[in-house]
Amino acid sequence: MNIRTRLYINSAITLASITILLVLILQFSINFDAEMNKSAVANSLVKDTTELILLTNEYLKLYNERSEKQWHYKYDQITKTLTDTDSLKASAPTFTYLKLLKEYFIRIKAEHILKQGLLKNKTPIIEIEKIEYSQKMLSDQINVNTQEIQLTMYKMVDEAEVVMRKIRTRSNYTIIIFAILLIIVSVINSIVSINSITTPLLRLVEGVKSIESNNFQNQIPVKKQKPFFTRLDEVNQLTEAFNNMARRLDLSFSNLHEKVKEREILLQEIHHRVKNNMQVIASLLKLQANSLEDGQVKDVLKESQSRVYAMSAVHEILHGSENLSEIELKSYVSIIATSIFQTYSVNPNRVKLKYNISKAPININQASPIGLIVNELISNSLKYAFPNERKGEITVGLKKLDQEFELIFKDDGVGMPNDFDWKKANTLGIKLVRALAENQLDGSIDMESENGTTFIIKFNIEV
Repeated sequence: MNIRTRLYINSAITLASITILLVLILQFSINFDAEMNKSAVANSLVKDTTELILLTNEYLKLYNERSEKQWHYKYDQITKTLTDTDSLKASAPTFTYLKLLKEYFIRIKAEHILKQGLLKNKTPIIEIEKIEYSQKMLSDQINVNTQEIQLTMYKMVDEAEVVMRKIRTRSNYTIIIFAILLIIVSVINSIVSINSITTPLLRLVEGVKSIESNNFQNQIPVKKQKPFFTRLDEVNQLTEAFNNMARRLDLSFSNLHEKVKEREILLQEIHHRVKNNMQVIASLLKLQANSLEDGQVKDVLKESQSRVYAMSAVHEILHGSENLSEIELKSYVSIIATSIFQTYSVNPNRVKLKYNISKAPININQASPIGLIVNELISNSLKYAFPNERKGEITVGLKKLDQEFELIFKDDGVGMPNDFDWKKANTLGIKLVRALAENQLDGSIDMESENGTTFIIKFNIEV
């Protein structure tokens, strides 16, 4: 069942409950109004019958046409009220008393006419007294019947008040109970609706977080639908979509990891072969140098050999590394320095090599120029800074600044001649160092010649 249908059902249940409550309130109100109307009519009839008694007494005193008309008007008004009021139609004794009232009044009027005729004919007084006594009896009977009607009305008023109290009490209890039931149903309905929506949403959020952490195999559980619900709700549909997406991503990433692994193996093999080839070149240069007697040519071949080995050191480190885009500079410089010391047969106890390199990986594109620079500077120091078995120390340092590296090379040898302008020097080593620093690393280079020689090279960090 989808969420919209569930919400429609919940709204329909709430609306139906409110409608039933309103119908009950309306029904109680109608019954209460009917009883109130019945009581009001009964009270009105009590008042009208009291007036009818007064009009009867007035007619007995005056015997005029006006009082007679008033009596008939009030009688007709009472009759109409009883006839028009449905709740009073079933009161048969009341109608009987009304009919007797009219008969008694007509007889009073007839005897009054008879009395007037007897008075004109000078009938004996005893006959007239009989008529007057009969009129008095009829008047008393009217009063008695009227009182009976009033008693009936009083009973109706009392009954109506009792019924109204019962209706009021019943309606209050019914409304309170039904309102409590309505609140309970609404709360349960709301809790069920909220849980049916929030619970799968929470599962979906947890599943998405696991997908965010590359855990694509963690499938989000989908709530099973009952047999008569053939369609998943929107949240479960979204969950199914996420599960399908996670499965496809897992398959895609698995394929991608396999391809990346294959390419890493291929790159490592390439680095291995390049390193071997360059070491073969370095070995050939060494063999060539050993076969020559010209010392200057031998030195040139040694320098070429160390440069080739400096470049092959990058591929040697990358061959055994898991990260094929960066290398750790300290081990790289150490390999180059060890090779140079071996090439120039320098006693490490005479010239010591110190490292002051912070732990910072260097991009492979910058590693090769740095290796060649270090190779040239160490070679120059070993050749020129420590003549005549002079002892000394070479320091290679690297520190990371804000957005750049600072490479510091220092030796405590004899230093440069006072008239030496290193920027205009024609030596291959200095030219190569400047070209690598300024062109390959896109940096700057400076030199100091106090207590030895110091080169300071700054270049940007390449990401």
